[in-house]
Amino acid sequence: MKASRLRRWVLVGALLTAGALVSQVWPQVADARRLVPASAAPVLRPFDLLVQLGLMLVCALGIRALLPGDDELEGDDG
Repeated sequence: MKASRLRRWVLVGALLTAGALVSQVWPQVADARRLVPASAAPVLRPFDLLVQLGLMLVCALGIRALLPGDDELEGDDG
């Protein structure tokens, strides 16, 4: 149990570090506007919405997976 928890914290720390490094290298918003042509904005907008909806669904399912089930809530009553 302890090794699993330690592994999880190491993974979280590694992902946070990787995210911080990527955010420093990734182009900023002002630079990104120059990289994407104006004609691509209407095409990318629906894709943005689909990605956001997909992320919300994945998060909801992940939270549900973390919550205890009905049989786990009863405990050791008897």
